[in-house]
Amino acid sequence: SLLLTAGLLFHAVKNYSTRAIALVSTTLFLSAPLVFVETGSLFVDNIWATYLLCGLIFLWRYVDGGHHYLDLLLSGAVFGIALSTKVTSVFFIAPAVLGVFFLCRSNLSSRRFWIQIFSTGLVLAVVGLPSYVYAYF
Repeated sequence: SLLLTAGLLFHAVKNYSTRAIALVSTTLFLSAPLVFVETGSLFVDNIWATYLLCGLIFLWRYVDGGHHYLDLLLSGAVFGIALSTKVTSVFFIAPAVLGVFFLCRSNLSSRRFWIQIFSTGLVLAVVGLPSYVYAYF
């Protein structure tokens, strides 16, 4: 999962800068001491970080790439998987959603935008909440 996360990071940075900058930023990420600590002991956190990074990439593609509905739905699904992995995902998902509202503030009066946001929230809930419902009942 660490290699998948590094690959996602490299690809995301490469889309907005040069290959050299993407390589340097991925190398800095992999050389961080926290990465060594996490990869040595906590496998779930590596997968969780990959889900969060994937969700953020899909959200960024939605905001920056022309508001494609599929990107928004995929971000909801991947964020739902992250939420089912760890409940603390809420602390990462909430600022990302607020960022979408801020960056798409010109669309806030559009009915279509709110339908997309509602359906994405529904996808996130359907994917992310069953494990907690099962654990509670």
